[in-house]
Amino acid sequence: MRWFFLLAVFFSALVRGDDWLVAPLTSYHFDRAADYNERNFGLGIEHDIAADWRAVAGAYHNSDSRLTVYVGALWIPLESGNVKAGLLICGATGYGHLKGAGVVLPIVAPAVMYEGRQFGANLIFLPGDAIGAGNVVGFQIKWRF
Repeated sequence: MRWFFLLAVFFSALVRGDDWLVAPLTSYHFDRAADYNERNFGLGIEHDIAADWRAVAGAYHNSDSRLTVYVGALWIPLESGNVKAGLLICGATGYGHLKGAGVVLPIVAPAVMYEGRQFGANLIFLPGDAIGAGNVVGFQIKWRF
């Protein structure tokens, strides 16, 4: 859990006024026969880089009980009130069982977000075998500073 503390210090130094501090919490695996870790605690950041683009980065404890680090972008072309939708496009580590140790796995996943003034939540759907765990829905909460 030492990595969590170091990540918290790192992201607290980066977060600015319109950024979101993101906390991955849990996931739901549609394959209930497998013994996946569904407590996926971590920290991340979302930083606006254009009207419908955000840079994202973070780390969490993945479904295989390994540390995953991700870096990428959120494309958010759809918006209705406080609800937004788009795609997460990123590279993620920690899924070496799919293609070998040290591999950065490319991920493209639909995302739906609820964003209030200071608090929000993300649902991310990882289809098929994107991370080797079948269909997965991930849940994150977030705070704007």
